[in-house]
Amino acid sequence: MAAGYNWRRGLGPSLAAIAATIAYAAWIGRGNSPQHAIRFWGIVALFVAGELVVGLGTSYLTQTGRGGLSRLIGGGVSIALLGGVWWYGQRPQSTAFTAEERAAFVAVDRNGERRLLHPALGFTILHPGPGFVPAGSQAFKANAHFYTFTNQEEGELLAVGLFKGFGGSSDSLRGLVQEMGKQAEVLAGQTRAPVRIVELDVSDDEPPHAEMHAIIGESRHYRLSGYGWKRSGQAPIAVLISVISRDEDALEDVLDSFQP
Repeated sequence: MAAGYNWRRGLGPSLAAIAATIAYAAWIGRGNSPQHAIRFWGIVALFVAGELVVGLGTSYLTQTGRGGLSRLIGGGVSIALLGGVWWYGQRPQSTAFTAEERAAFVAVDRNGERRLLHPALGFTILHPGPGFVPAGSQAFKANAHFYTFTNQEEGELLAVGLFKGFGGSSDSLRGLVQEMGKQAEVLAGQTRAPVRIVELDVSDDEPPHAEMHAIIGESRHYRLSGYGWKRSGQAPIAVLISVISRDEDALEDVLDSFQP
């Protein structure tokens, strides 16, 4: 090390910069889920180590008569480091469902009600009743998953569709539900019965909510209730609860029962 260099003179400014970075990172990363928080603070730790190295290095340049170069390097690196923290905190979260997020619903009792709980995502809906049994789940896409429950005695079906990355705004939820409306003919299955959309409405309220009603053939009704779920620090999820039944008002309480 060059004669006359005092590393302690560089440590003070470095610690001040580190404290500022940690405070800024805490503000940017607030609301992160535990899983994302671990990764976020791991990146911040790397940035802090980088600031320490840069602080000591620029102090060396200053003490050896190269103050202009020291200020140039220090300013540029600080901007890059803080920009990196901001980018990490603001970048879109992954919209692919993890294996845990595709877990099956479980029945729970809450406040005197029988409800279906998603164990990984944490939301619940009202249980449709003892006649319904799980009929399976299907990963439609990386960011879409469906769960179905059937009541064979009543000839009714309940489906819950999850769309990660959708539902963060009324426009997002509207686009999703309208696209489903365009594909409504698939509801007829092999019967090829005509399908008529008689209602499709998406409110501009917060959180967003959508409703759709289609008639399949002459007597079967498809009712959908869609919810935009904004999750702090995570990608939003559109939750679409739908019922197929001969009774137009079947499971209306279930359609209205989403609780995040």
